Amino acid sequence: MIKILVADHNKKSRLEIRKALLPGGYKIVEAGDGEQALQKAKLHHPQAAFVDFNLPQIDGPEVCRQIKEDPVLGNIPVVIITDADSAETASARSLEAGAANILVRPLPNGSLLACAQSLI
Repeated sequence: MIKILVADHNKKSRLEIRKALLPGGYKIVEAGDGEQALQKAKLHHPQAAFVDFNLPQIDGPEVCRQIKEDPVLGNIPVVIITDADSAETASARSLEAGAANILVRPLPNGSLLACAQSLI
């Protein structure tokens, strides 16, 4: 089964992402902060990660950077999700950290599933 890491401090946002990815049949591994996201990535070895830009403890771009620099996890595509008001800053920092894509909320219907399918 294909595993996807979903890291977001907002439980409601994690639930929305889970629902959007459900039709793809993915196993979702959830994390509520950056530290937890890194721990779960190391434990579960997901095939992709959707990471909120504004995670507590370790922000999304730093989570992405650490995943990309890890010799075991480095091939995991990381997608950063951000709000429209911080999209410009998020894009630059996320791409510098190695993100495969940046999605801006509000997310159009089907965009998360299409993104996941294109990564895996």
